[in-house]
Amino acid sequence: MLAKTTTKKIAAAKQPSTPKKRVAKKATGKKSPVMKELCSACLTVVPEQAFWINNGLVIDSLKGLKQALHDMTDEQFAYHTERAGNDFAAWVRDCLGDQTMAVRIAKAHTKAGAARVIVCTCPA
Repeated sequence: MLAKTTTKKIAAAKQPSTPKKRVAKKATGKKSPVMKELCSACLTVVPEQAFWINNGLVIDSLKGLKQALHDMTDEQFAYHTERAGNDFAAWVRDCLGDQTMAVRIAKAHTKAGAARVIVCTCPA
């Protein structure tokens, strides 16, 4: 008889406790950190809208463009900026939808200048 009661107590102790009820929090009007809005520098385009650098990389974001500007040759930069308008600015305007950044990139006349104007403006 003693063994049966001991087994019941051990089995009861090993069972998971019942979950506590969660209390709904009052809405404060602030956005949760998970739902923060991304700036155009942090957005990534779908593969069909990626930018193909002449004889080089495929870029899908402004952060990728900034890195590519540092890595590309002067000939590649000239190919995309001197022919018929600035291809980088057109891509930013048309695919990423950032008119302001496109104008800033179009005004830059060097790789370093174009890379310098690409900044992340996400709220911290």
